[in-house]
Order: sequence, then C-alpha cells, then structure tokens
Amino acid sequence: MTPSLSAAWIAVALSLLLAAPAGQAQPAPRFKAVAFDYFVIFDANSIVPEVEKTFPGKSAEFVRIWRAKQFEYCYLRTITGRFADFSAVTEDALVYAAEAMRLELTTDTRRRLLNAYLTLTPWPDAAVGLRKLKAAGVRIITISVFSERMLRAKASRTCSTNCSAPK
Repeated sequence: MTPSLSAAWIAVALSLLLAAPAGQAQPAPRFKAVAFDYFVIFDANSIVPEVEKTFPGKSAEFVRIWRAKQFEYCYLRTITGRFADFSAVTEDALVYAAEAMRLELTTDTRRRLLNAYLTLTPWPDAAVGLRKLKAAGVRIITISVFSERMLRAKASRTCSTNCSAPK
C-alpha cells in the first residue's frame, strides 16, 4: 500500500517529536500536542458509498464536483472575509454539485449526504501513527471549522481508531 498524505504528516510529527540519536534512550517529546486537520486523519472519500447509493453510477463525478466546490467556497470566503463553517460550505457545495449535474436533491437526500461527513473513515495508516503519538504522551488535537451542530453529532460517535471527536 502506498503511504497516504496522512501517513506523511503523522510521520513528520513523529520524527519531530520523538527523534533520538541512534543508541540513545528515547527523550521526552519536544512538544506536548500536535494539531491535525480532519482530512489528514479521515478519508474524505468515505462519503463515496453514500453518494453511490443516492446517485448510482454518478458518484465519482458528483464527489469530484462537490469537493472542488468545498475548497473553492472555503478559499473565496476566507479571502473575502465572509467566513462560513464547514457544514454551511459543504451544504452550499452539495447544492451546487446537484444542480450542475441536474440531479434531484430532496431534503432527505441532502441530510443523508451531509451526515456522511459525520462518519468519515480514518486513513488506514493514520491509526498507527496516532497511537504512537499517544503512547509518547503527545496530545492529539484536530482542527476544523465544523459547526456546533456537526460537533454535537460527531461527539456522540467514536471513530474506529478509538479516538473521540472533539467536545
């Protein structure tokens, strides 16, 4: 398996925190905490199965448009000083993708697709790196622009790597 971008970022954090010259005892970590963006730890493509169930045969194109608009909307809102949290940006991008592909977006469909972001799957190699950081006594912090609504919903779930959502 080719290492993912998450593995690269976690490896950088581990090397900065835990590096010790050969033959020497492992020193205490140089940092007490490391902050990661959610998409370094969680695979945004975890939403594809839900999109495929909703729009059979169209998930690849739909997700490509949806994700591109998420980033575009985040960037534009940031540089223009019109901040919107992740759930608002994601919903706006979802609506755009459905309209661009001329697909019906019912209230139920909208809710299911947006909720798919609350159950993202961690990258397979992220769990190992996170466990190493935890074992070294390093606090792991995730940063995001999730809305309060999303954080409350996410806090009620625990990811498969045994890491709880922020509270």
